[in-house]
Amino acid sequence: MQTKIAANSQALKRWLGKAEEVLGNHSDRLNAINIFPVADGDTGTNLYLTACSASRA
Repeated sequence: MQTKIAANSQALKRWLGKAEEVLGNHSDRLNAINIFPVADGDTGTNLYLTACSASRA
């Protein structure tokens, strides 16, 4: 069971790292299409910052 948990934690770390990379590269595009419920243009930035925080945690 410990091996399975370790493998899953490594997979999650890789996934979070990739999510952080992709969101960092494309947050401006997500910000540009953010119109619901308010066109505040920060959804991509918020997703990126959330992924960064999760990755570091």
